[in-house]
Amino acid sequence: GLSRNKCIQDLSELPLTDGENAYIDSNTKSCRLLHAVFAAKNDSHCAHISLTPIADPNGNVKCQESENRLPAPTDDEMRKLLDMCAKSADVDDNCTRITQITNSKSTKKGKKGNKSTEKGKKE
Repeated sequence: GLSRNKCIQDLSELPLTDGENAYIDSNTKSCRLLHAVFAAKNDSHCAHISLTPIADPNGNVKCQESENRLPAPTDDEMRKLLDMCAKSADVDDNCTRITQITNSKSTKKGKKGNKSTEKGKKE
């Protein structure tokens, strides 16, 4: 398998879009970015993020070869997506950082002693 550093390097070398029409459904950062967002809610999309072609549970392989049907997002859509990444604790501002998967029990919660947390408890 790929080392973490090699995976990060390979991801960073992918183009944002593909071809003259800027397709995002091929071997691009945009395709993986899109499916990473989907995978946060539906783990069937995890296979689509892989650098090596892997079929999802439905037998679909994505983010490898373009079907020439998905145009790139508009500048506004891309800004919104990058803004989502900037606000996410799971990825960096460019949506490309790979992070360690943590136990769901370690999610961020209000700190003890936090006035807003204690205030909420009193109401």
